Amino acid sequence: MRRAVTVEEITTLLARCAEHRRLVYEVAFASGLRKGELRALTEDHLEVEHKGLKLEAAWTKGRKATFQPLASWLVERLALFAKTGAAAALYQKFQKHYRRKGKALDIPAKPLLYVPSHLPAT
Repeated sequence: MRRAVTVEEITTLLARCAEHRRLVYEVAFASGLRKGELRALTEDHLEVEHKGLKLEAAWTKGRKATFQPLASWLVERLALFAKTGAAAALYQKFQKHYRRKGKALDIPAKPLLYVPSHLPAT
């Protein structure tokens, strides 16, 4: 049976995970984006001035490009993380893990987040 995650469970998860994973979880909780959509985000999707993400039409129910506002503190952390190039470096480091049935997953050229194939807490 599926159930909603409690605030306590979210707090515990975020306290225990690595910073790059914490960002993925925070964006997922704040936006409702799924794993593939999170993985497809690039630095170009981040709108620092408008405090949010530009979403592609393929990701939305209405099939129209739209904007997802995020908390300003989260946008600032995403912008800082993007400047480090850490997401691309992590994909490079773990590239052998990104093969599914012999086919490589699509990793964007300038990824905003590092979204591993499995998202453990630690």
